[in-house]
Amino acid sequence: ASQDPRFVILEADKLFDRALGMRGYQGSLADKMRASESLFHDVQGIWKAHKLRNFIAHEVDSSVSSSDAKTALRSFKRAFRDIGLSL
Repeated sequence: ASQDPRFVILEADKLFDRALGMRGYQGSLADKMRASESLFHDVQGIWKAHKLRNFIAHEVDSSVSSSDAKTALRSFKRAFRDIGLSL
C-alpha cells in the first residue's frame, strides 16, 4: 500500500523546516522561508507546498489530489537540492 500523500507532505514540510534551521535560519518556517528565498529556484512552488501542508494540518477531513501531492513533493525535493541536500 502506498503511503497517504498527506502524511508525506507533512513530513517533507517538517524536514524542510529542520533543514533551514540547521542552516541558521530562525523563527517559524514561514520566517525561515522569507529569509532564505534567494536560495530557491521555485519560491512560489515551495510556498504553495507549504500552504498545502497548512491546509492538511488544519482541515479535519482534508483530501489532496495525487497531482497536487506530486507537485508539492517535487517542490520540496527541488528546495532540498537547492540548499544542498540530495534525496
